[in-house]
Amino acid sequence: MTLAFVALVSACNPDLADGEPSFPVMNAQGFGAAGSGAVSTASSTSSSSTTSSTGVSSSQTNGGSLGSGAAGSNGSTGTGNGTGGAGNTTGNGGSGSAGAATGGGGTTSGGAGAGSVQEPPPPPADAFFADDFENGASGTQPEGWTRWINYSTNASNTPSDPQFALLDDQDSVSGNQSVHFHATGNTQPAMLTRALPPGTNRLHLRVFVKTSVQQGSRTPDNPSNHDTLIALRATPNDGNFELRFGEAKGALGFNMVGPGRNDALAPLPALWGSAPLLSPDTWHCIELEFSNEDPDRPEAHASVDGQLVRSVTSTSDWHVPLGQDGQRWLNGMFNEVVLGWQSFSNPPANDVWMDDLVLSGSPIGCD
Repeated sequence: MTLAFVALVSACNPDLADGEPSFPVMNAQGFGAAGSGAVSTASSTSSSSTTSSTGVSSSQTNGGSLGSGAAGSNGSTGTGNGTGGAGNTTGNGGSGSAGAATGGGGTTSGGAGAGSVQEPPPPPADAFFADDFENGASGTQPEGWTRWINYSTNASNTPSDPQFALLDDQDSVSGNQSVHFHATGNTQPAMLTRALPPGTNRLHLRVFVKTSVQQGSRTPDNPSNHDTLIALRATPNDGNFELRFGEAKGALGFNMVGPGRNDALAPLPALWGSAPLLSPDTWHCIELEFSNEDPDRPEAHASVDGQLVRSVTSTSDWHVPLGQDGQRWLNGMFNEVVLGWQSFSNPPANDVWMDDLVLSGSPIGCD
């Protein structure tokens, strides 16, 4: 099966409310035609049962953080063939319904319950892009994406660089690979970008994320203000006009820069440093919704593992007043989507993995 990209691309210009520098604009690299990602196919065989699966996105259980147990590794006497999930499955992937005699099956490190694994839901009918990051060799840049490393689309992007954004076969939610973002430098981005279809004014994004550094429920450190995992960008290869999701003053939330945006943060100061959080070294499902169907009433919502963590539905939800150009704060933002890591915190270093991305015009879901 092929993961299809149906259309093509972009958002930032700070007013320095939190001391963020303005960045130079580099020459943007254009995209080719539609990109694709191969569907993951994997199998695991024990003495008592065989598990196999093929599917878009990947498997995930409902019972806690994603685990790494090998399906069916402890089966002993089951004789039937069971069907489980793809790639790095979670939960009890050993015995299927036909081989449930005594085959125990693999278990997860995240405490998921026994039973068959569950695939994330298929993309909605109006999904226009999905990538499971299976297409391409580990240690290479994912096909169809433009790198944005150290504020440049032409910077080196190899496993030995201090910042990189590369496929990685050492960890994944499903299949054999994810995309790995590594950054060590303060404010230095390790990111990938891709164009959105022209005319987009509503976007639902779902991606599984694992970060080495906890995000949210942390004491803010001044004068830093935010870390970025995902962003909308107005101008390709320009970090000065963006709406970002990640950590904002120690809490999960949004930050935006650009004309009249004033480096605004959400949540408000009373919630800085608050829960919930992205626990480190754990796969989490992040869902974002951006709506500008009515430019006078833009909205942004963020959920983690099915729990709403932040909403912005009014200019009063930002921590500073917005300028005239910022009143319609989502205008111009739907040109490019950005994934990766950029930190304005101390210390800035982090490793982030992402897998099973879907972009759609309607909600996607995690399980």
